Amino acid sequence: DDTMYLVSAAEVCGKDVVVTVGAANVKGIKQMDIAFSAALIESASATTVQWLQYVPGTRTFTVTLSGEWYDFDLDITPTGGDEALEDIFDGYFNNTAVACVLGAVSTTKSIASTSCRVLDAKLTFPHDGIIGYSVTLEANGAPGTFTQTSADSVLAGIVTGFVNAAGVQSATVLLMSATDAAQWTGTAYPETLNISVPFDGPVTASVSYKGSGALVQDNS
Repeated sequence: DDTMYLVSAAEVCGKDVVVTVGAANVKGIKQMDIAFSAALIESASATTVQWLQYVPGTRTFTVTLSGEWYDFDLDITPTGGDEALEDIFDGYFNNTAVACVLGAVSTTKSIASTSCRVLDAKLTFPHDGIIGYSVTLEANGAPGTFTQTSADSVLAGIVTGFVNAAGVQSATVLLMSATDAAQWTGTAYPETLNISVPFDGPVTASVSYKGSGALVQDNS
């Protein structure tokens, strides 16, 4: 519906989604995709040389926003209701960083990145005057802080594994079989995490882990 616009927050399956760039909220968001990736550097263990271990390296955080908004005045000084979009396009054309904060699942679960570079920024001008946009921002290293509530604790824990300022955090994995009493535990690091937040559908997420070091058997 071309008459529907999101003024400052999108309601996605009962959760507020807010993206702030600079000092204003991005308007008209219809789709948000968040991607984390971690470079896992291979390293041989000194104590158990047969087991390959991984040391987390550089982390990358990318967010892609797309939507529609009617009020575009992309000059040097932001005015009107599109300050955040102006900041993004100014950063793209001037090759400067922008500050970005995302309410990934709700306004109380936010990912803060103080410095993002704008990889891509596009506008479309259809005949009805409603301007479409698509922008991609990227930050290297720790995205910053992550605040959460008790809801969605599993996803929140995975995100925390990426954004913790001390580095990519390991997770304990458990492997077991219905026909075998033996349980195997080990360490794994998150390698990629993708979260997709559409305007008119459920939030989806996918994550991949890479095992590091030896597995330990427990028959108890």
